[in-house]
Amino acid sequence: MGELLITNGTIVTMDAANTIIRDGAVHIRDGKIVAVGTTSEMAAGAAAEVFDARGKAVLPGLVDAHTHIAMVPFRGLIHDRRDILYNVVWPIETSLTAEDCYHLARLGALEALKAGVTCVADHYFFMDSIATAVAETGLRGFLGQTIMEMGGPLTGPEQLGAGIEFWERWQGKNDRIAPVLAPHAPDTVSPAWLKEMKAFATGHGTVLHMHLAQTKWEIQKVGEMYGKTSVRHLSDAGILGPEIVAAHCIYLGEDEIELLAATGTNVVYCPSTHAFSGRVAPVVRMLDQGVRVGIGTDYVAENDDHNLLEEMRLATMLQKVVCGDPEALPTAQVVTMAARSNPAMFGAADRLGTLAAGKAADLVVLNLDTPRMVPLTNTLNNIIYAASEADIEAVLVDGEFVIKDRTVLSVDESEIIEAARKSCTSLLRRALRKQPTLQGYLDPYVYDEIMHS
Repeated sequence: MGELLITNGTIVTMDAANTIIRDGAVHIRDGKIVAVGTTSEMAAGAAAEVFDARGKAVLPGLVDAHTHIAMVPFRGLIHDRRDILYNVVWPIETSLTAEDCYHLARLGALEALKAGVTCVADHYFFMDSIATAVAETGLRGFLGQTIMEMGGPLTGPEQLGAGIEFWERWQGKNDRIAPVLAPHAPDTVSPAWLKEMKAFATGHGTVLHMHLAQTKWEIQKVGEMYGKTSVRHLSDAGILGPEIVAAHCIYLGEDEIELLAATGTNVVYCPSTHAFSGRVAPVVRMLDQGVRVGIGTDYVAENDDHNLLEEMRLATMLQKVVCGDPEALPTAQVVTMAARSNPAMFGAADRLGTLAAGKAADLVVLNLDTPRMVPLTNTLNNIIYAASEADIEAVLVDGEFVIKDRTVLSVDESEIIEAARKSCTSLLRRALRKQPTLQGYLDPYVYDEIMHS
């Protein structure tokens, strides 16, 4: 790692004051930010490679707080239907292999990087393969092996040990990979397993990243098994707390919001998934009660991309509809959620999410000289409401360019795409042979190509 000086840019720090520095500069050395200020303050003293960011915004690398980057085979497959997780996703996942997850995760990681995401909080099966893919592409990750005890595609008594063993294998192995524990949800994991994982997380300074109150199915199953709502069930079992990162939290009453707030439980809002499911989490009510809420893209099925900029825009738009209030969830709150809450819930607020001295040099360079970004009357509003992944020109992780001039430098993009395409075809062919009724979710010509290629 060397020394780099980014000059002449609009520096969007995303700090607590949402400081923006016109004609600004970022000084980077050995993967860390040394200083942030104006170009005139820093240009003279730094002996470094210079990157001219004139006409561009420089942002912190985006942290995506809930992903399943290897789920790309589900893209475009299951929209406009009910209970797709249980009727389509899980049946296909019974045919997954470790090799599939490696190739598919590389594609998901590549897509995330090109959208300005430099860190994902990923939750899936065959996580060793996914962690290898994340490390190879240059992405950063909070990664957990999905642990399911019952009801899902990969279950059984060995799953708890597998999740803990993944944590032990990857702890300290790679500077960009932070392992976590990833129980699936309260309808698929027993209180006994959750308590064991909570104790492990508390003792080892890690988190439990799980799904909570995400579907009517889950709420019904938990009610049948325990006679309670999902949040009340976890509260009574002593599971809720600051170690928990709970994705979705769509089906909540006021008393459950109060429980999340009182226990310091973290919540991740996944706007696209919620929109496609027909019900949106009560995010404004959670924030008003003091719940820390972040933003994630979730999975390529009820979202179809890994674009956190798009999720930030949709996050505020949906809450304005839910609340019937154009002032609901304003830009500043959305930035707080994505830039500061996302890394904080994974214990990384001191390293990620904002541009400041001492933090990891994870940065995104976004072109301001495009039709959609002119005029630049309010920089943050333009970024949240107008910017596109097509405007991203460069991405750095630990001060190293992984994308420059919109060209991916860390991996061979065409090789990843082709390998993932083949893996998708192979996975879907195996799944269709197991469950022929899945044919109805594909275009007829696609089905023919998959089964006869």
